[in-house]
Amino acid sequence: MKQLTKMPIDIVIPWVDGSDLAWQQRRSQHVSLPEHEAADQRYRDFGTLKYLLRSIAQYAPWVNKIYLVTDQQRPSFIKDSKRLVVVDHTSFIPNEYLPTYNSNVIELHCWRIPGLNEHFILLNDDFLFTNPVWPSDFFTADGEKVVDMTSQFLLMPRDDFAHTAVNNMTLINREFSKREWLFTNWAAAFSLRNGVRIGLLSSLLSILPYFTRFYDHHLAIPFLKSSFMNGYSLYEREVTKMALTNKQRQVTDISVWLMRYYQILTGCVKPRSYKFGRYLEIQDVDAVKRLFRSRVKITKMVVLNDTVTTLAQETAALATMKILERRFANKSNYEK
Repeated sequence: MKQLTKMPIDIVIPWVDGSDLAWQQRRSQHVSLPEHEAADQRYRDFGTLKYLLRSIAQYAPWVNKIYLVTDQQRPSFIKDSKRLVVVDHTSFIPNEYLPTYNSNVIELHCWRIPGLNEHFILLNDDFLFTNPVWPSDFFTADGEKVVDMTSQFLLMPRDDFAHTAVNNMTLINREFSKREWLFTNWAAAFSLRNGVRIGLLSSLLSILPYFTRFYDHHLAIPFLKSSFMNGYSLYEREVTKMALTNKQRQVTDISVWLMRYYQILTGCVKPRSYKFGRYLEIQDVDAVKRLFRSRVKITKMVVLNDTVTTLAQETAALATMKILERRFANKSNYEK
């Protein structure tokens, strides 16, 4: 068993139940959505949170506290617990930005959560741990760096969400010299832990004068709260403008990945293996089955992203939920 660190490490999980009629009514007073977006998957809840909590209890019992971020909501299955704290938006997001239905605004203010420790991990509610994880998977032993991927990547726009990556990198290139970062952080920039193919691409991109993007793996993001605060201060004007004007996600948004990039560029990151986690779609039942049947224990977490748009895909997603119920059958200490 790996030695556990003495530094407390918290987890932050933003969560929303989009089927909640009271929440829908509140949102309708501030956000106007076209009819075809009324059931936007950003707010849909297949019930993965329960299994995320069970996976934390099973594979990361060393976690100090879990902060569940909600908007006047509380999952019906959880019980009062000192280690699971339900945090309402009003307790950490400045009043002038509320109400907000923009996940980017919510995540960019998570460092303000009362009592949150210096070392914390940001998760989405569709993440799962699939094998034991340790503090060393997220932070160095001295607590001075996070463990994360550090490779450069290409921007490949396919939808409106790509605008956020462009906005993030515009701000990064405004403040940071790519040449200086490569010179002072070459070991992280070209680490083989990023993977050979991604590393090769990152090396080729290094000849360009400006950053194009960093590889965003859509997995758990470890943060140093002090680093997050410094990044927030650097880009506070842009965060404020977004928070005041964009009640839901817009093409002008920036995201919490900007703070992740800030950590990379200020030398606060030790490279993480690209094999740490996998991206799957929740309706890909066969891939989920293969993942849990595998005897290889390299993959430590997975994201089950909701890209469901058809009835057949919804049926498949529900089949995935049945697999999760069998895989994580034991209730966690956070449940009634």
